[in-house]
Amino acid sequence: MINFSPVIRIGEAEHNNVLEAFKSNKIASFARVMVVNPLHEKLPILVLVVCCTCNYFNVNWVRQQWDVIDVLWKLKCQTILGPIVGHVNDGDNCKH
Repeated sequence: MINFSPVIRIGEAEHNNVLEAFKSNKIASFARVMVVNPLHEKLPILVLVVCCTCNYFNVNWVRQQWDVIDVLWKLKCQTILGPIVGHVNDGDNCKH
């Protein structure tokens, strides 16, 4: 899974990790959402992922999220809702 959790321990190296996190990480001002839109009129849209972003991400980050979703979908949802037909991205600020 993709997540963000800086490691905090006691020591100079760890203290420097915290300082570096404050320097390099940005405050999110956007939200990114991944949804499933089933192709059946009686099924609702299903939100899979909501994450905060500074609107700077790359295609590898998006691909990693879809890879995880694909595995979980096949394990938990495919027999009920069918396969994922495609991945759509609005391309907003997705650096290739």
